Amino acid sequence: MGEFFTQLNFTQIAGQPHDIPEKAIDKLDTFPGTDASTSTEQHLIYFSNTMVPMSGVLTNMTLFSLSLDGKAGNWYDNMPNNSFTTIADFKTAFLGKFGSTKEPRHLVAALTSMNKSETETMDEFNNRFTELSNSIPATHAPPAASTLDYCIEALSGKIQYQIKDKETTTLLQAQNLAI
Repeated sequence: MGEFFTQLNFTQIAGQPHDIPEKAIDKLDTFPGTDASTSTEQHLIYFSNTMVPMSGVLTNMTLFSLSLDGKAGNWYDNMPNNSFTTIADFKTAFLGKFGSTKEPRHLVAALTSMNKSETETMDEFNNRFTELSNSIPATHAPPAASTLDYCIEALSGKIQYQIKDKETTTLLQAQNLAI
């Protein structure tokens, strides 16, 4: 029977096997690796927004492994058994292999010039902003008050003024007000 299909291998994920909802597989977007038109960070944001609410951690780790194709899929297939015990471990390893290799000063510059696009939801923007902010090493990270200012300035229109009027003191407060 093995000649008609390739057996999927999820032994890199500790605690497997686990059920995968068919709806989840249908919605799955793939990331082929370094030749991808979608950045590593965009793939993680898409995956987090689409898949995480659907099921448990092990199922999400399995779905994430299924989203990897090409070079990224080969990287995953060559990982030792039980390499990942949490989705965070999996994402960290994935970013380490395929993530941005930008210098910290470029990450800070990107944070200071970020803007929310009109087609982007507040949740998508907040995730993108937080991901970029968290990707800056602590040695180069701007102070929390500056990060808050960058987030507010990235917004436009009424929402920006409403957040300024509330005199928020943390990034989380501002992001919760914007939703």
